[in-house]
Formats: sequence, C-alpha cells, structure tokens
Amino acid sequence: MLDSILQQHEEISTILLKNNQYERIAQINANTLKTVVAFLKLFKEATNDLESDNSTPSASLPLPWSVKLIEHCQAAMLEPLLSGVADVCASRLEELMGTSNTSALPLHMMYRIATLLTPKMRMLRMLPPDEKDDVVKGAKEIIQKMQFHLGPATAEDEPPPAKKQSTTDRFADWEDDASVASVTVPKPIDDEMAEYLSSRLSDNPDPDSVLQWWKFNKERFPALSKLSRFIFSIPASSAPSERAFSVCGRILEERRTGLGPQSISNILFLHSNIAK
Repeated sequence: MLDSILQQHEEISTILLKNNQYERIAQINANTLKTVVAFLKLFKEATNDLESDNSTPSASLPLPWSVKLIEHCQAAMLEPLLSGVADVCASRLEELMGTSNTSALPLHMMYRIATLLTPKMRMLRMLPPDEKDDVVKGAKEIIQKMQFHLGPATAEDEPPPAKKQSTTDRFADWEDDASVASVTVPKPIDDEMAEYLSSRLSDNPDPDSVLQWWKFNKERFPALSKLSRFIFSIPASSAPSERAFSVCGRILEERRTGLGPQSISNILFLHSNIAK
C-alpha cells in the first residue's frame, strides 16, 4: 500500500492541489515514505518466498531469511527515522528463531536442520560455529530418537538363508558365511554426517533440486535421507494450507455437497498444479 502511494505521490499531489484538497496529502513526506518503503521491501520479498506453495521445499528458508532480515534491521538502526522500529523488528526476529529448550516454539530447530540438509547451504555460513555445532547435534539426536539410523532389516530380524552343500569342507574355517555377507551394516551417524559435510556437490546431478539430490544419495546417506524426508515435509508457513482451505470452501458449496473426499482431493491437486 505504501509503495503504491509512493509511486503515485506526485500525480495524487497534483490532482489534490488542483481541487484545493492538498491538505489531505500534505502530511505525507515523499522522502520519508521512500525510506519506509525501502526498509519494508525486503520483508515483502521474504513473505512472498516463505508463503509460496510451489513444489520446492520451504523449510530451509526461515533461517537464512531471518538472518538476512536481522542484518537488514541492524543496518537500518543507523537511520534515525527507522532506528526504533528496526530495533524492535530485530529483537522479535531473534526471539522467533530461538532454539533453546525453553523456547515457546522449539520447532524452529527443525528449520535450522532443514537448512543443514540443503546441500548448497549445509555449511551454515550464516551462523556462528557454536550454533552450527548445535544444529548438527540436533540432527543427530532426531536420527537417534526416531531410529532413522536403523536399516530395514538385520541378521536377527530374518532367518539366515539355507546353507548350500559344499563339495568339500576341508576349508570351511576360511570360508565366508553367506548370511553374514548379506547383512548391510549401517554407517555410524557421525561418519555419515562427516561424509555429507565434506561431499562434493559436483558429483551429483542437479544439486539445485533438494529432493532429487537426496533421492540420488539415499543409499550413500541412508539416515540423513530419511531425516530429510521428515524435515522437508514441514512448510515454512501455514499460508499454503490456508489457501487450500479457502479453495476447498469454494468447491464445497450448497450445490456441491455430494462430493466425496477423494474427489475433493483430486480437484485440489489439479487446481494447485494446473494453475502453475
């Protein structure tokens, strides 16, 4: 709204001046308006990015955007006109992205882990070293808690295959047991995390597509790939869900109350994908 007024400020002033109504806009200083709009522009870009409902996972966006906005506010504090509001915005952002156990919204650690699991941002250069270590530790704790590090089956879960008859058992002590050889021993979480952090992105197709990257590397990083499927299902905001409910409200009206759940789901799917 402010940007719209700024873009048309001169034209509006001219019209009001001709109609002897200039007092309606006289209190709006164009330079002040320009400063405020420039400050808010980055917040608008962040809002559009975080509320997008495209196919790209958005869980990795809150951390880099919050850090970028905090830096933006800290720079704006040098401007006398903006110092007060910029200070409040920076403090609020730091509070919202808090990851302490006493935080009212501990889910925000999930957003940090999502950034860690985004290959191109996995080094978390926007955070101090100690906070980066906390994120890596948090990822390992979730893997342990949800048992993502466990393989699909172990030697105790399935009976060993029948042993083949050998033509001679003179060297039996030196032969490998087929049942033992077939068991895949998962890598320790620390080793898997260290290998991920040191991996070369150029060795993988399409590193820009996070989901494709983890699909391609699910055998190499089994525990982390399971964690990524869990983490990236979390949206950055509730806006896409709210839009879906709004569309659903227009579909289920008085004359269309007989639609079944699957039909509604199909219509919502088509609406979300065809529109793009």
